[in-house]
Amino acid sequence: MVIARLRPYTSKLLTPVAERLAVLPAWVYTVAGLTASIAYLVACHARQFLSATLLLLASGLLDAVDGSVARVRKEASPRGALLDSVVDRLEDAIYAYGLLLLGLPQPLVYLLLTLSLLFSYVRARYESLAKHSLEGVGLMERGERIAAIAAVVLLAETSPQLSTLLLAVVDAAIAVGLVWRFAVAYRSLPGHGET
Repeated sequence: MVIARLRPYTSKLLTPVAERLAVLPAWVYTVAGLTASIAYLVACHARQFLSATLLLLASGLLDAVDGSVARVRKEASPRGALLDSVVDRLEDAIYAYGLLLLGLPQPLVYLLLTLSLLFSYVRARYESLAKHSLEGVGLMERGERIAAIAAVVLLAETSPQLSTLLLAVVDAAIAVGLVWRFAVAYRSLPGHGET
């Protein structure tokens, strides 16, 4: 929601960057983002909290860049969108697994992953049915979730209890956003016999 409202401003920042990076195809940045997420996992295993935080943010930034590069190069396509979505879900799982490696409570981590996947699924399913976007509907879209998870990781070194509390708050915020998003989507779709 917040990220979506800032998109006109972030687009102005990302477009010049994407134009410089457009010497390479968008999929290169998608793969680079996945690679950064795997490196984040390695850093979590080594309990390198700052490195893990920076790699997580880098992965999220590369996720934002790949779409911009595709648009600049006029390469946006259904295949590219599918690849991006699949990699995003894989990265969501990697981010959650990293939290387990850092010792965050399993129930909260599993809830984070479940809610994150459902949040994304509701949008994907709605957009396939309605042909309209749900972008900006609900709290804690992907960019916001990545920023929040980065804060959880960074706090885990110096204040594990505060990190756990923040993770619980993040879970609650995603749950609220999921219900909100589902309600908006459900109400806007026709029921039986409706058009």
